[in-house]
Amino acid sequence: VVPDYYERLYLLDNDREERKLASFLDYLAWFGEEIRRVGPTPVFILIPDAVVVGKTYRSDFEKIGFQIPSAFDEITPVPLVQTVRQFLLRKGLACIDLLPTLRQSEKNLYIPLDMHFNSVGQEEAGRAVLDGLEELGLVPTGTGD
Repeated sequence: VVPDYYERLYLLDNDREERKLASFLDYLAWFGEEIRRVGPTPVFILIPDAVVVGKTYRSDFEKIGFQIPSAFDEITPVPLVQTVRQFLLRKGLACIDLLPTLRQSEKNLYIPLDMHFNSVGQEEAGRAVLDGLEELGLVPTGTGD
């Protein structure tokens, strides 16, 4: 475990993380263009780790050795998420950012000591994706009722 992994990743506070991100963004652009080339509209779903969603999850990450800065879950915008979002939009690629929806939820969304959604988190994320697809005009509105 690298204790400051999440801080370095989400805050983009060093050149190494920024270089890795640049390579990843190049791949996303290529992947989006490949999907477009064969016809469908690509939509990227931005799924944040629990550690930036809410303080409820901080202790889980600290128990397994990560050092999480105070108020980490309140940072707005989150530099990593914002950078990816802006990049995709500049490239004309649609994205749905789940962070605002997940932060608004007062429900327990994640499996304890894990970064994966539990069934409640899956449902919340699914609704947010459907809402985003409706906003993008990719599915008829009201399909989630």
